[in-house]
Amino acid sequence: MNMERRLIPLEDVRLAVSGSDKPVIEGYAAVFNMDSLPIAGVFVERILPGAFTRTLSSSSDDVVAAFNHDMNMVLGRRSKGTLEVIEDERGLKVRIHPPETTAGTDMLVSVRRGDIAGMSFSFTVAPGGDKWERGARNGLDLRTLMDLNLFDVGPATMPAYPDTDVAVRSHDTFRGHGDSRHTYDQTIHLRRMRNFLFVIEDGYRGHGLTGGSPDTDLRRRRLDLERMAAGRGRG
Repeated sequence: MNMERRLIPLEDVRLAVSGSDKPVIEGYAAVFNMDSLPIAGVFVERILPGAFTRTLSSSSDDVVAAFNHDMNMVLGRRSKGTLEVIEDERGLKVRIHPPETTAGTDMLVSVRRGDIAGMSFSFTVAPGGDKWERGARNGLDLRTLMDLNLFDVGPATMPAYPDTDVAVRSHDTFRGHGDSRHTYDQTIHLRRMRNFLFVIEDGYRGHGLTGGSPDTDLRRRRLDLERMAAGRGRG
């Protein structure tokens, strides 16, 4: 199963009070028509309105609320009425009625303290449920998500876009790359090399040295890096 996960930042997660005066964890797990941050440095994503309509209307597609997608930390379930998942004009709105357990109480405290990074959701893409556009966002490719299967939602402490391998493989198929793992690894390697060279150069300048790059080897490494990046950009 090609499961993917996405996260919406903390400002969209808050505590509300239900009609029974019990606290409710409320927020958006997805926001429509909003470009994501660049993924793997090569593409961005956006979710179209209606992307969850089919899965939410299916009686066989139950949705669970869980902390950090951990099924040992279940906070609610849609089929039991302890989780509300609503697709409105803004996005995928989530209302969790946490249990009166130690785990539920601890989660409420963490939300109040601001320890939770945001609201996350797990999904797969339905057949034909996404499309790619080459160079549509300032040279980056655009993946538009139109029809998704929703599995779980919930508060999360992980940084945004932690699980991208499936999306990267889909991007490589769109681009015609034969080895998606190599493509992804090369992108990460290029990013790390750039950071490494920046650290070296900053340290060099910090010691009051002048005259360009610290030495011939550093210049050679930067040239090699740019050649690799140019090769990665083709295709």
